[in-house]
Amino acid sequence: MMAPMAIGSISAKSVVTKILTQYGYKKTFFTITFIIGLIITQFSLQSPNMPIYVLIIPLFLLGSAMSTQFTAMNTLTLADLTENNAISGNSMLAVTQQLAISFGIASSAAILRFYESLPYDDYIDNFHYITIGIITLSSSLILLLLQQEDGQNLINKKDP
Repeated sequence: MMAPMAIGSISAKSVVTKILTQYGYKKTFFTITFIIGLIITQFSLQSPNMPIYVLIIPLFLLGSAMSTQFTAMNTLTLADLTENNAISGNSMLAVTQQLAISFGIASSAAILRFYESLPYDDYIDNFHYITIGIITLSSSLILLLLQQEDGQNLINKKDP
């Protein structure tokens, strides 16, 4: 089931520049993050007895959307670095990503503990699909804080 995500991720790389050029970073980030949240949330509606394509298509779309988001985020984060500070910037990006992962793990543990206290047996499914989907959907609102012109210097660059 990981193959559709990988194929989606690889296929999205070829269109990220076109998407960013047409819509800009702010709209792309907001829309892609919102789509990722919706896809994750819809997984709660799936069951193993569904046709395989109903299971594979969302995974392909999730891989495409996540690849687009990661590529855009990394280009925007590292865009204005000079040769003098590129190494420090890459290190800072790596540290920030590790902090985000650590925060995500700690938050997930707290939310799972809450779900365990509820009388439902499927608290893991609720956590995976509904809670993570809602967190992702709500995180898209943070991306509205980007300025409309953020990343324009990358989009407007012309090849020599």
